Amino acid sequence: MRQGRHDGRVGLSVSPDAVAVLDEVRGELMKQLGFAPSYAQVVLHICLEYQKAKKQEQIDTNVDVYQGDDK
Repeated sequence: MRQGRHDGRVGLSVSPDAVAVLDEVRGELMKQLGFAPSYAQVVLHICLEYQKAKKQEQIDTNVDVYQGDDK
């Protein structure tokens, strides 16, 4: 990371592929919410969805172990 302008914000270098994903998710959220979320809100949404998926994966694994299923 590099230091941004004197206002204390930090700038990041982001790959074009990552920007494309952010724009895609932002567009979907815009449809759902009715307004354009900031990129920070988009990143937060992605993180929360990832966290929910990981928790669900753990629940699914625990259920499989409890039921004696082999994966």
